[in-house]
Amino acid sequence: MALQEKLDKKRFVVTIEIQPTIDEEIYRLLQDLDCLKGRVDCLNVPELKKTSTDIDPLATGKALIDRKFDTIYQTTTRGKHRPNLETDLLKASQIGIQNILVFSEDYTLTGESKNEKMFFHVDSAKLFTVLESLRQGRDIKGQDLETPVSFMLGSGVDAGKGKKTTDRELREIDQMVEGGARFFQTSPVFDLDGFSQFMKLVEPMGVSILAGVMLLRTGEMARFVQKQLGVDVPDWIIDKMTRSPDKLKASIEIFAELVAGLRDLCQGIHIIPLGWYAKLPMFFDAARL
Repeated sequence: MALQEKLDKKRFVVTIEIQPTIDEEIYRLLQDLDCLKGRVDCLNVPELKKTSTDIDPLATGKALIDRKFDTIYQTTTRGKHRPNLETDLLKASQIGIQNILVFSEDYTLTGESKNEKMFFHVDSAKLFTVLESLRQGRDIKGQDLETPVSFMLGSGVDAGKGKKTTDRELREIDQMVEGGARFFQTSPVFDLDGFSQFMKLVEPMGVSILAGVMLLRTGEMARFVQKQLGVDVPDWIIDKMTRSPDKLKASIEIFAELVAGLRDLCQGIHIIPLGWYAKLPMFFDAARL
């Protein structure tokens, strides 16, 4: 069942962010993920900023599709001309990707740099022009394609401000919905009360919200997420991750508690495992996913 159908049927959806990898490591990644078949609905493969290592996210996406995983290609709009964006989307469609998630530029949450930030604003005018041409079976130059191309469209949203989410941010969300966005994945959620306030603001828009859930490893990581990424991490979570002698057990318990609270607030979760793929079954079991 495709992601769109699951959301239409009001299923509680689970997506996971997967870091693209080089060919030699893809087999191990697939082994780690095979145990999640039937338990996860879609895997995000983000486009990365250019690095010295040549990593093709669409190659990783193709490997996941061949393994029968529904896949989201997480791409960007900032810094791309329409032909660049069109080329990326056509390549994604050719390998069988049916879902895209767009940002203004790539966002990373590796916890490795204090300079990392999250970006959620999309160059929607550029995006919608390209998508509309593809849906009508033409490229942006007006030349006919062999077949029309369409995607299940999603975008990112910062849910961390709760009821203080600005009117501008709400207008941008509404603009994406009007342009065809069917779901939004959020920044990491740790404060359920604040997230509940955010959901009250976006509920009238009738769009599916998948709350970001990050797997914490240490108290230091929790403080980094709070101070450097601007995510509201309650003191009890930081204390638990700091004081617990068994960090994995504490992380699993926090995850299970968050998921239990999110089930009644939104349409699903987007897990940010930061490489903890092999440990995900333990998190899933604890949260009854």
